[in-house]
Amino acid sequence: MAAKKTRLPIVLDTNVIIANYLSTNPQSPNVVTVRLWRERKLQLIVSDEIGDEYIDVLNRLGISENLVANFTASLNESSTITQVNLGKRFTDSRDPKDNPFLSTAAAGRAKFLVANDPDLLDIPESTQRKFKFRILTSKAFLKIYFEHFALR
Repeated sequence: MAAKKTRLPIVLDTNVIIANYLSTNPQSPNVVTVRLWRERKLQLIVSDEIGDEYIDVLNRLGISENLVANFTASLNESSTITQVNLGKRFTDSRDPKDNPFLSTAAAGRAKFLVANDPDLLDIPESTQRKFKFRILTSKAFLKIYFEHFALR
């Protein structure tokens, strides 16, 4: 198990969490990304806004109560979670519901915001330069992770 300070700090967009639960492919990039967190290789940065959204969407999609309860317990008790309060509120996404992910990544000093959402992924490069984190799909994140971070 990697020590907290050596785990790669990331924020996961809700669509990555949801895709993990809905996927039937254990090798899908979303499943592998979530598995890396569960295997204590990643440090998940979460704000109250994001945690609430994860749980709300899992419940609305009909994910089993047991799975939602286990996930909620992971968010509340896990040493692989860094809970942050939002500081600066970013407004750079076309979808205002995505802005808390930007703010959480900044507040938690994440290295990556992993998303499959075009509203986040299409933020212009010129705007993204002000962030101290990169916004990537789960597939692009895994490529970088396995090339640069997996052997730490």
